[in-house]
Amino acid sequence: MPIAELGYRPWEGRRTGRLARAWAIARAEIGIAQQSSRLLRRFLLFAWLPILYFCPFFLAFGAVADPTRDPNAGGLLAQIAGSLLPPESLAKLRATPETTLPAVWSLAFFLFFTYTQSLFSMVVVAIVGPPLIAKDLRSKAFLVYLSKPIAPWQYLLGKLATVAFFVLAMTLFPGLFLYGVGVALSPSLTTAANTLPVLLQVVLASLAIALPTGLLVLLLSTWTKDRRLATFTWVALWVFGEFAFRVLDTSARFAPDAERPHWAGLLSMRELTTRTAAGIFDVRGSLERLLSSLSDSEGVFQERILQLAAGAGEARLVGGQMDQAALVLGRDGYPPAVFMGMLLLLSIASALVVLRRAHRQVRI
Repeated sequence: MPIAELGYRPWEGRRTGRLARAWAIARAEIGIAQQSSRLLRRFLLFAWLPILYFCPFFLAFGAVADPTRDPNAGGLLAQIAGSLLPPESLAKLRATPETTLPAVWSLAFFLFFTYTQSLFSMVVVAIVGPPLIAKDLRSKAFLVYLSKPIAPWQYLLGKLATVAFFVLAMTLFPGLFLYGVGVALSPSLTTAANTLPVLLQVVLASLAIALPTGLLVLLLSTWTKDRRLATFTWVALWVFGEFAFRVLDTSARFAPDAERPHWAGLLSMRELTTRTAAGIFDVRGSLERLLSSLSDSEGVFQERILQLAAGAGEARLVGGQMDQAALVLGRDGYPPAVFMGMLLLLSIASALVVLRRAHRQVRI
C-alpha cells in the first residue's frame, strides 16, 4: 500500500504520563551536567564532607540524652556534649529529651544548612542552572521539544527538577543521611520519636532552598543565549546582594546612632534563605528552651547562644556602639514569615516569566 494512502493513524501503544515527560527532560539534563562538568562532580563530593564534623555531635547528644545511661560513662561522647552545653542544660536534656533534644537537633541542622550547604548550593546552581535554557535558545532545541507532546509547564518542570536535584544533593540527601546516622547510632529508639519533627524541618528547609534558587536561575537563563552571561548575573546577584547587606549591617553596628534598616536582609539571597531556615527550624523557640536551662553563672554559654541567635536574626545589639553593646534575645528586623513570603513571591514571579517565555519560544 502506498504511503500516501495510509492516512493518519493514532498511537495505539502505551502513553507515558505528563510528569514522566518532565522527568525525561530532567534525567537527560542531569546526565549531561554530570558528564560535562568535573567541577560539579567534585562539589557533589565536597557537600558530604561536613557530615564528618556533625556526626560526632549527633552521636554525643544521642548518647547523653538516654536517661538509662550514666552521664559520666560516655567517655569521649560525654566530653563532646559537655563542651557544647553546660551541666544544667545536659541535665534538662536527660530529664525531658522529648522537648530539649529536638531543640538541639534543630539548631544543629540550621547550622548545617546555612553555614555550609547553602554555599555549596550557590556554586552548584551557578554551574548547572544557567546553561539549561540558554543553550536551547542558542541551538534552537525548541524544535525538538515541539515535535513531541510537551507542554511549556512540563518543559519548565523538567528544567527545574534538574536544578532541584543537584541542590537537594547538597542539602536534603546529606541531611537525611545525617539524621539517619544520628538515629541509628543513638542508644535508644526513642530518639527517632523525639526528633521526628526535625525530619520534616529538614525536608522543608531543603525545598525552601532548591525551588526559589532553581526558578530564579532559570529566569536568568531565559534572558540570554550566552550561559556565561547568565552565570555572571547569578554570581553577581549573590555577591553584590550579600555585600550590600553586610555594608548596611556593619555601619549600623559601629555607628553610635545608626540603625540597620529592616529591609536590608531582603537584598541578600543568602540572608533570605538563612532567615527562612531560621523560621522552619524554629530557631527562636529552640534558643529560648536552651536559655531557660542556664543559670546566671553560665555566661559563656549564654554568649554562645546569643551569638548563634544573632546569626539567625533572632538577637539584636543594644547599648550603642559595638564595643559597648550587648546582645539580647529579640528579633532583629522582619520575622521569618516575611522572608518566606519574599521567597514565595520571587518563586511565583520567576515561574510565570519563564513559562511565558518558554511558551512563546516553543511555539515558534
